[in-house]
Amino acid sequence: MIDDNTRALFKRLVVQSVHPLLPGQAHGDIPAPLTNREGSHLLAIASALALSASAEERTLAYEIATRLAEAAPGDEAVAAAADFIFGRLGNFPGRRLFRERHDALAQRRPVMLDLEALSREEENSVEGIAGQRVTLTDFQFDFLEEMEHGDALSVSAPTSAGKSFVFSLEIIRRLRAKPEQIVYIVPTRALIRQVQVGLIHEFAKSGLAGVPVRSVPLPVTPELAPAGVVYVLTQERLLSLLQSSIGEAAITTLVVDEAQGVREGSRGVVLQTAIETVLTRFPLAQVMFASPMARNPEKLLTVFGRPGRTLLETHSPVSRNLILVSPVKRRPQSARYELLISGEKLPAGSKDLTFRFSGPVTARRAEFARAVTREGESTLVYAGGAAQAEDLAKAIAKLEPATAGDDPEIVDFVEFVKTHVHPDYALAETLPKGVAFHYGYMPGLVRSRIEELFGAGKLRFLCCTSTLLQGVNLPAKHILLENPHRGQGKPMTRGDFLNLAGRAGRLVKEFHGNVWCLLPNDWDVKSYEGDDLQDIATAFELTLKTQSHTLTDVINGQATPEATELGEAVIGKAYSDLTQAGRSLLGSEFVTDENRDNLRRVDERLASFQPTLPAIVFKRNSTILPERLQALFDDLSARPSLESCLPLMPYEAGFIERMRSLFRDSDQILEGVHNESYRYFAMLASKWIHDTPLGQLIAQRIQYQKQQGQFRNVSSEIRALMKSLETDLRYRYVKSLKAYNDVLSAVLAKKNRPDLIERLIPLHLFLECGASDSVTLGLISIGLSRTTALLVKRFVRFPDRAAPEECLAVLRRAPLENLPIPALCRSELLQLCRA
Repeated sequence: MIDDNTRALFKRLVVQSVHPLLPGQAHGDIPAPLTNREGSHLLAIASALALSASAEERTLAYEIATRLAEAAPGDEAVAAAADFIFGRLGNFPGRRLFRERHDALAQRRPVMLDLEALSREEENSVEGIAGQRVTLTDFQFDFLEEMEHGDALSVSAPTSAGKSFVFSLEIIRRLRAKPEQIVYIVPTRALIRQVQVGLIHEFAKSGLAGVPVRSVPLPVTPELAPAGVVYVLTQERLLSLLQSSIGEAAITTLVVDEAQGVREGSRGVVLQTAIETVLTRFPLAQVMFASPMARNPEKLLTVFGRPGRTLLETHSPVSRNLILVSPVKRRPQSARYELLISGEKLPAGSKDLTFRFSGPVTARRAEFARAVTREGESTLVYAGGAAQAEDLAKAIAKLEPATAGDDPEIVDFVEFVKTHVHPDYALAETLPKGVAFHYGYMPGLVRSRIEELFGAGKLRFLCCTSTLLQGVNLPAKHILLENPHRGQGKPMTRGDFLNLAGRAGRLVKEFHGNVWCLLPNDWDVKSYEGDDLQDIATAFELTLKTQSHTLTDVINGQATPEATELGEAVIGKAYSDLTQAGRSLLGSEFVTDENRDNLRRVDERLASFQPTLPAIVFKRNSTILPERLQALFDDLSARPSLESCLPLMPYEAGFIERMRSLFRDSDQILEGVHNESYRYFAMLASKWIHDTPLGQLIAQRIQYQKQQGQFRNVSSEIRALMKSLETDLRYRYVKSLKAYNDVLSAVLAKKNRPDLIERLIPLHLFLECGASDSVTLGLISIGLSRTTALLVKRFVRFPDRAAPEECLAVLRRAPLENLPIPALCRSELLQLCRA
């Protein structure tokens, strides 16, 4: 059906449609537009391709229809044909956008074609969140239908396919049918609030406002949640929920978003362990996985031993222009453009720019970002790290007029940043220019507000890091990359590139997004090229099969810090899953000719280990080396006073000294770290748990660094403090202190001290949340940020030891609009309590 002439016409159409988007003054020939006859030929082909079972052919139909309609905005025949093709494609959200722009034109077509379109629309219509009829894309409809079968499901689709929306519809459908306990796993804490607030709003619209949506791993009793409950958790918080000492969450449905995260280092091992634990404890629970552009979604069903269904979609309801931008020899202010389509590079000409394209890196990216971004458009500029993201944002802001400075929401946000973070935080400088940055080590409320303002179009430029690769929903018209790296200087993989590029283009906002790849020939890894489908594999399996030397390096004490974390997690899981069950790595499905010797060494090491610590403790803490858990058990067992080993509540005398002792044990025994850093982290943890506001912690750090003559600049010190909070306190020490409690509980059981077991407190939970009293924990659990929770507690009276549901009930009765708190915090409160 697609002959060489048709392909040639399509290539001309693409170049013609993209050429006006390319910044600069063209020199040379401008692509000639297609004739009416050529356009009609393409539309006829597209009409037939729209019915194809091939995703590639349906994508081609979409491209032809949208690009011809944009090239001929006043052509009635083209608009009517494009509208009809949208219907045949089942892309009704895209058709809604098309009709908003071409309504008067798109309606003029033969009655018989109208009947076909209406029939397709009715087929794809379902009951929406508020009870109204909602028309879905073909993929969304198939996805929703597959979930009704009740068995396991693994789905793969492009980033912009609307998977999260369908998950929301399905969760609402289930809760309307019967009470359920649903866990929704997200890959990072940064994503928790986005998902949690979204569900709360949708529950309110659908008559399910009484269903709790919780983000803290504390079980909700059926008496407090008779209509069901939804937990939005990271994999670490899910394990804490499963191991809670105050009750059990009887999980009925497990939703794993961004499920490809099972291959992401030590956290991938944790994710695998968390899923396995749920499915072992609740064998009747239904599990649903979603991954972007995975070739083998069935792999997840195999790994977790769940027979079920798969759904693989490669057609996206929004397309992307992948544009390679290269320098022109001996013309420093010129750029040469190429379009990358199905692996083929199409020349799109050269243009003269108003700035030096061969200039300094930061200046080039800043100038180019401004050059491609038009009024009403948004651009993500990728940066390899947090400092680089800030520098890029400041560089763009210097070029921009204060276009956003008069917006009340921006004004309120700037005031909040100055008051509750620091007056000299770089955001206060860039926000009035419509520019911000986004990375992992930021105050949570600040980061989520940036996401909201960018999504609302009030910020035009966002300089971001790989945090966006972990599921944060921030689509944009343009994405700009130059030799992208992730983490510790590692070039971006093809899978990561596809995940990020998938955020170019917003469903029901535009038909095409643009991915600009600067200086493509200089990239360390040309991740803009390659297969669009990527294989799913677990970090556990990959490490055993392809990086087994990492395990022997860990055993010999020769691994790098990053490799150590992964290696210890794999060894710990191998011990709890295999060795304790009487199996060996050499007898497992992971052995190959290449890794046999290394796996034998690991087997010998694990087999020689003779523990006295109960097996369940190794299972509950499998990311820590088993020898170290046993060493802690031996050390605590030998101590004369077990009372002196107990964690203390923050208000008890001697709390900071006890915290310091626990942190020392965690470092030296559980992690093999022998330095004095635990003193700093214990002090910081004490302030964190004692409700010290973040702005005060920042000010104290800056003052101390100045006194020591080690002050760099405000932004650097804020990033350093946030890294200490997020990486050390809220991850490393949370993991260690949970293990400490488990080991100490085993010691106390061995010595027949149930009285002391009852006194164990979840210090790891306090660290994770930055609070220890039940009211603050309750406020955080219902979805408030720590900053807002601390401020609200000053002005609203809650019952002593109020549960989250009681806190929410009090807030719903309180005059929230009149609380003397920052506008940003008041807005957060109203979002949750007036939904």
